[in-house]
Amino acid sequence: MSWLELIRFELGPIPMFMWQYAAVLGLLALILVVTRPLRITPRQAGWMYSVVLGLSGYAISALLHLYLPPPSSAPIRYDLLFLAGMLGGWRGGALAYVLIYGARLQWAGSVQAVYTAIDMAIVTLGGVWAHRWYVDLELADVTVRRVLWIWALRSVTLILSGLALLGLHQLPKDWVPFELLPYKNSLGSLVRKTLMAGPALLFLGGVFAMFKLDAQDRRRQQNDWLNSRKDSLTQLPNRRALSEHLDRHVRRAAPKQVALLSISVSNHTQMLLSQGHEWSERFLQRLSGAVHEEPLVELLQPFGARAFQFTDLSLVLVLQGTTVSALEQSGLAHRIHQGLNMRLQDLATSGAVPVLTVTVANCDLRCHADAATALRDLALYLQAQGNDARNVQFLHTSFAHAARRELQLLAQLGEWIDTGTPPLAYMPKCDLCTREVLGAEALLRCHDDQGALVPPGQVLALAVRHKLLAAFEWSTIERACRDAQRWVSTGHACPLSVNISSASMVTAHFALRLRDLMDHHALPRAAIVLELTEYDPVPDIDSVRDNARVLNDSGIHLSLDDFGSGYSALTVLARFQFSELKVDHTMVAMIGNPRMRSAIELALESARRYGTTFVAEGVETEEQLQTLYQLGIRQGQGHLFSRAVPLDDMMAFARAARVAAMPPNPPATASNVGTPPLGEVFAL
Repeated sequence: MSWLELIRFELGPIPMFMWQYAAVLGLLALILVVTRPLRITPRQAGWMYSVVLGLSGYAISALLHLYLPPPSSAPIRYDLLFLAGMLGGWRGGALAYVLIYGARLQWAGSVQAVYTAIDMAIVTLGGVWAHRWYVDLELADVTVRRVLWIWALRSVTLILSGLALLGLHQLPKDWVPFELLPYKNSLGSLVRKTLMAGPALLFLGGVFAMFKLDAQDRRRQQNDWLNSRKDSLTQLPNRRALSEHLDRHVRRAAPKQVALLSISVSNHTQMLLSQGHEWSERFLQRLSGAVHEEPLVELLQPFGARAFQFTDLSLVLVLQGTTVSALEQSGLAHRIHQGLNMRLQDLATSGAVPVLTVTVANCDLRCHADAATALRDLALYLQAQGNDARNVQFLHTSFAHAARRELQLLAQLGEWIDTGTPPLAYMPKCDLCTREVLGAEALLRCHDDQGALVPPGQVLALAVRHKLLAAFEWSTIERACRDAQRWVSTGHACPLSVNISSASMVTAHFALRLRDLMDHHALPRAAIVLELTEYDPVPDIDSVRDNARVLNDSGIHLSLDDFGSGYSALTVLARFQFSELKVDHTMVAMIGNPRMRSAIELALESARRYGTTFVAEGVETEEQLQTLYQLGIRQGQGHLFSRAVPLDDMMAFARAARVAAMPPNPPATASNVGTPPLGEVFAL
């Protein structure tokens, strides 16, 4: 038989071989469809493809034996072995080899069995060799050049196996201990392997085309999945990602061993108006970055903290292995709040400064159907607490219990307003040198039905939501006036301070009512000081101007509270006649920061220029006291001197402080600024 006749003979069954290739492609496509819901990629399912390829080779051998007369050939088995080795590595190649060679032994017997075993083994090893490049191949980006390279490796492997078998015929017969295929048949096998390179290229191209389309589709799905769990503007993990994280991880944690720490901006409206709507995206990115930088990263690392964007202006940190009570007792939440404030001030460029509020809650999914329901309740709670003046809030109970407690508190608030009997305690204001009492600030101190302290900010937020703030502030003034009557009658010549907001200042005839109330209790006009909180902007309207004028004409003093933490501090200071300026406790807490110390010095200079007494709030350590004194500040209040106590205890503390007062021995610094202590303006 000539070469031309041999080639023509081997080309005859190629159409049948193409049908075999098509059948295998259909099986591979079926595997792709079946594994899609399981999120198994072709690379991960290499062993599965090896099994399918091996079974396909076994089935083809069986069909040829049953329906075609011998001798029948199945050259596709070489492509199946090569592909199984490439997809499944040596394990997949060995599995397919056992199945396909086993079919050959079953249907063709042991004739030339060793010869065929060597032939198949060489091809399988070629596929295993290609596996090392396949594992690094990005299927979604596979190119025609890469497919051609793999096809060339397959073709070379098959030609080498044919040449190796032909080479066995050149050896002496006693060197070959097994039966060889006749030389003519071995030559025909080599020609067949060479001619099948064309159909094999189409087969491999079809396989990689399916893999590429599948990988691109999976990549699109993965990108869509990731994008649905990231905010489109900030690219931070969003609320859906938070919900899935809680469902996936928190349910495996011990009950109540996961805490959610929400960080939001209480003055977001003013920030958006002053900085523009794009500010929120930049701010959240900076806030998320600050969480992963010093000093916060060291504080949060033990808890495996992860940050998620909760709303357009808030983040939630998931803290593992801790609770609300632990965070409150350790002071970690306050340190996080201070660290964020310091970091944001370092990043601040111009304009208003965001006022951060931190809310800490336990994540107990036993009280909710799923994490999404728990997060909805948390969002409603945070929305309800939007005007809460507290910088750090601790939610010890479930959200539903908090709602029930709020109804009870609302009823209690109504009773205080009706009777003018809100529970007040007094925080003394002291001389930083002698520690004598120079005045006292009235603070709300109430407890729930279980005896737990209710944060004052929660009461104020409730009053704001129900439009009761002005009425509540008037009830505190009524109670403070009665207490001031006792205070003055026992010989204490210093004022009591009461906090008010713009809600009182915008009320018509508020100042006239206050003057009449003080006359009714026979109080000197300087016995009561109104502390105007700076957290709330005071509008420039006629009722505010009239009340400010009456207060000034009547000799009732105004104090600017929480200076430096709220709205347009210098503007408010210039608009009204304040006799006292109180710097916010957060600034005093960070007085060790050079930038914050400079800010306090600027506030002190403002007080000096406007002739007001400067008072430092939140003095808690001797180091803070010494630093404040060195700056020229002479009055302060805080836990270093006393906590807020009932009036009787306050009077006893004032008497003891007067007796124990040491003679002044201050360092050589500037004297106190502004007017003398308010208590000196009247005497009994």
